[in-house]
Amino acid sequence: MKYRNDWHLLKNADVVSELGTDMYKGLSEKEAARRKRKYGANNIWHVKRMSAFAAVCEALFDIATLLLIVSAAAAALFDKSGAALAVTVILILGGILRSVVYIRANRILENMAEGFIPVASVIRDGRMKLLPAQEIVPGDVLFLEAGSTVPCDGRVLAGEDSVVSERGITENNTPVHKFDVVIDTDAKGGEVPCECRSNMLFAGSVVLSGNLRITATACGMRSLIGMK
Repeated sequence: MKYRNDWHLLKNADVVSELGTDMYKGLSEKEAARRKRKYGANNIWHVKRMSAFAAVCEALFDIATLLLIVSAAAAALFDKSGAALAVTVILILGGILRSVVYIRANRILENMAEGFIPVASVIRDGRMKLLPAQEIVPGDVLFLEAGSTVPCDGRVLAGEDSVVSERGITENNTPVHKFDVVIDTDAKGGEVPCECRSNMLFAGSVVLSGNLRITATACGMRSLIGMK
């Protein structure tokens, strides 16, 4: 399956055929796993976790720590062994405490961030299941409803009275209606601005009203927001 940017010009049957999927059964779990290996995870929703080593370095190397190190070195230089020992103990204990607190704080923030990763209703093997955005691959068939964050770029296969906010994703700063239509154009190569593609949804958009069935056409860095 090659990358293309003209899904808005194709009929539903042609979109489904090109993506090698089924509008009602979706992909099989086996095929979805194969595509994930081939194309990678839908990683625009990836939360990068800081390693413990990086967190310790971040916590320790600051002005206060450097001043204490200088103080300990100065005390040792002038034969103030007691003062040097006291400052060294403070450095060690303070470093351990700050490292632990910093690592725990980062883990809490990372877990909170993962809680905001969209979860979508996806058809696999003819059955509906909830999947995190990272698991979605090109060809997956998704159901979206009011309040859903769109997890990937997709072509609308069915939907009525659907209004979507694309603010920050396309040039549309006001909500737009989405339909199951084929866009006609005389432009060479089918060039239609993304904000005018009423049959396409883009990752990061939010469904404000209505229900939509879409098929994923681009995930990860191949999505519009990923390329931006």
